[in-house]
Amino acid sequence: MRVAVSLEIRQAARRILVRHGQEALTLRAIARDVSMTAPALYRYFGSLEDLITHLTADIFLEVTDDVRAATMAAGQGDVTARLAAARREFRDWSLSHPAEFRLLFAAPLPRVGQHDIATDHARRFAWAFLELFLERWRSYPIPAVPEVMSADMRKLLDYLGGWLQADLPAGAMLAFLRCWVQLHAAVALEVSGYPGIASDESGPIHAGSAWPQPGRRPASGESRGPGSRRTRRHSPPDTLAVTDDAARQAPIRPRPPSAPATGR
Repeated sequence: MRVAVSLEIRQAARRILVRHGQEALTLRAIARDVSMTAPALYRYFGSLEDLITHLTADIFLEVTDDVRAATMAAGQGDVTARLAAARREFRDWSLSHPAEFRLLFAAPLPRVGQHDIATDHARRFAWAFLELFLERWRSYPIPAVPEVMSADMRKLLDYLGGWLQADLPAGAMLAFLRCWVQLHAAVALEVSGYPGIASDESGPIHAGSAWPQPGRRPASGESRGPGSRRTRRHSPPDTLAVTDDAARQAPIRPRPPSAPATGR
């Protein structure tokens, strides 16, 4: 009974989020939608923030399952095809769920060491892409990061490695970060109402250059696809240097265990 009521409350919160935006999420509004009083909600959630945390976990679980299903449907062969399927599914889900996209992906990353159900599911989502990246990475050398790197960049890479629970060389983490930034930026622009940014096969979501091949520098004059501009260099010389095969063989921590169910 408690689990069913908790789910009903989270579903009501999601309806309000979709119809009216995150600013409309209040305990009073959610309680009204489920014919309860606002104080009664405290039997199931410690606060509005706690309720939103569990709602966020629900949605992360949904989009992660959709991305993984699309990846599996693409087959177990070419990782490039599975990456393309994952990108397309993320884009399609985001365009179909703009309010949920903003709740999940317009917020700052959790702090390293922060443990809650939303953080666990956010990490699980990230690993849906990181696993594919690592599979491709093993087939391509990652340029090593030179010793001369800003302290802020090293701090960011250390932060991401800690949050992802992935012991990766700095070059690999930087390449993954750039790939995700490119994907996220293209989808966020389209969700925000800029049509055509990522909607066709030559756009950044579908083209191979959207998820750059680790360690590969586009040849002079190479283009992203039909009718597109020249591709920018994937690895600027002041950021990535020569190949470091030893770094590519660095140990990788296994994928984090599956996140717990969101029911309460």
